[in-house]
Amino acid sequence: MDFARVLIIFLASAALSKDKEVNIIFAKSFATSILGGRILAKEFGLRDNDAKKVELGGLLLEIGKIIIAIYRSLYNDDYEQAAIGEDFISQYHSLLGLKFIDKFKLPEFLKDMISTECLTLETELISLSGIVMMAYSIVDLSFRKFGNKLVIASPMPDPDVTVVHTIGAIVEDTFKAVGLAGYIEIIRQSLPNRGWSKG
Repeated sequence: MDFARVLIIFLASAALSKDKEVNIIFAKSFATSILGGRILAKEFGLRDNDAKKVELGGLLLEIGKIIIAIYRSLYNDDYEQAAIGEDFISQYHSLLGLKFIDKFKLPEFLKDMISTECLTLETELISLSGIVMMAYSIVDLSFRKFGNKLVIASPMPDPDVTVVHTIGAIVEDTFKAVGLAGYIEIIRQSLPNRGWSKG
């Protein structure tokens, strides 16, 4: 239920503004969630529960920035008068995120996720918040390099039904399902010689 609650809150917040900057931050958060919780989590062999935690952490990693951007889009005059700069936002958005988690009584582990500022490790493994940070770094680089979109090279289902299921197709469909199709681009790759089978 935690995942459903966070997703509902996240999508409801997205509906508050049609501002382009707000949409970009939402898209980055969603991309971080999918990349971390679906792709990296599978690659690292995470249990389903831990993969869901990574997904939630990705969704809310920049919730403080989202709240500030929504405020700016709805009350621009007040925002300009307050003279809030980008340095201030970068430094303090996670504190606003922590208040958001308390306000909506969301799981406590999310506080660790959104307050992480670097790659964090456990004794022998990367931490869940570290996986979120890795996913965010990849997404951020892609958005800066490719004009505000996540670009992934992946094999895709082909007309001859040689392959009917790929992670690239799942990611693309997931973005489309939440209305973020404009923020994902899949570069079709040829199939590798190993590791693929029909079905």
